[in-house]
Amino acid sequence: MINNEKYDAIFARDQYICQCCMGHVQQYNSMQIAHRVRQGKQAEKHCMIYIWNNYKKDRSRKWVKDYILDNELNLVATCSLPCNSHFNIFTKEVERDALIDRIIGECELFSMNTPDK
Repeated sequence: MINNEKYDAIFARDQYICQCCMGHVQQYNSMQIAHRVRQGKQAEKHCMIYIWNNYKKDRSRKWVKDYILDNELNLVATCSLPCNSHFNIFTKEVERDALIDRIIGECELFSMNTPDK
């Protein structure tokens, strides 16, 4: 779950600059965090199947949301809905799956004591 601390950390990491248009995130009074692999049941299901097929690990929707979709590598600061939409890579299969692999690898999710479900 993305809490206020995580929001603040993402904005600080991106220096309060929209990662799409490079404007200040408050320029339209619509500061947002974009999910590169979007949120939702379809994305959760894809991640669950992808993880099973490639890593033979059974993970729940909550685990996928907490450790993949809400991972800092999947999040970027944006200033508006159009800029937010620019980052959605869910339909770009190669890019999407490479990001999932990167999150799993860099965060060592399967070597850590992350709960299965």
